[in-house]
Amino acid sequence: MNIIGRLMVIIYMLVVLTFFLFSATSHAEERSFAPDYESEINVDNVIHNLQQREEALDRRERNLQAREQQLQELQEDVNGQINRLEALRERIEELVGMIDDERQERLQNLADIYQTMKPREAAAVVAEVPPREAADIFSAMPPRNAGSILQALGRTNPGHAARISYELKNVPGFEDLQDEF
Repeated sequence: MNIIGRLMVIIYMLVVLTFFLFSATSHAEERSFAPDYESEINVDNVIHNLQQREEALDRRERNLQAREQQLQELQEDVNGQINRLEALRERIEELVGMIDDERQERLQNLADIYQTMKPREAAAVVAEVPPREAADIFSAMPPRNAGSILQALGRTNPGHAARISYELKNVPGFEDLQDEF
């Protein structure tokens, strides 16, 4: 509870207390003739009850402030973990990019090697390479060179050439190469 709220409670208590005192005084004057008359309202009890209520409200406010502080700390922890995870994700993406670049460079080197060979010689080597890897290598070559090697492979091992052709359609970027075939 803020200061304005506390002031409002105190003002309210004073108004209620004044009302009860005024009421008790007027009743006391009316019944002053009765020697065993006890006041209907015990002012001390009212004040005591109001103090207890104020203490309870203060405890509740402290509890709420403690919970709010805990929530803020938890939010800071969560934000810190999110930042660490984002940094980790960026680092992983960077490493994956580096690995992809390295793989692409190696594929290009292999493609360059196969291009320097005669198609029949290259086909003999490609016959021993798994179809997926051969498709990746062919995707790094100009379409004419890949086609020549695949044609030579088709003469000696048509099943393997067909599997490589099937894999070529799943190679990213191959759609661009199809137009050139």
